Amino acid sequence: MSEKVWGRSKLLSLYLLWLKGYKEVEEEILKLEKNLSKGERIMNNKVKEIIESQKGKIFRVVFRKKDGTLRKMVCRRGVKKHLKGGENKVEAPDRPYMTVFDLQAGGYRTVNTDTVLSIKAGGREYKFEEEVAE
Repeated sequence: MSEKVWGRSKLLSLYLLWLKGYKEVEEEILKLEKNLSKGERIMNNKVKEIIESQKGKIFRVVFRKKDGTLRKMVCRRGVKKHLKGGENKVEAPDRPYMTVFDLQAGGYRTVNTDTVLSIKAGGREYKFEEEVAE
């Protein structure tokens, strides 16, 4: 089963909720507008939500690396066996990165949630549109 996710429709839904008096979403709307004005992908939060919902289960992710090539990875979150100490400086609420353990390579990798094209998790496949450069 493939599920198409549209960022702009989420933004519109949030605006409608806000217009109806739901002030608690105002902060999220401002954050989404900021992301749109920077040209960042609106689906960053949805991607993070899907990956976090796996709670250590194995999933597949396809994303575009910084050099422009595609990476297909079978991975999971929450692997602590190979940690050497210290703190993860890559992940932060204001950054689009998530650390996962690549099961095929046997090491930790960083996924840029802004460039994720698809996720297959929990028997479902989520597809995201790739941003077209102008």
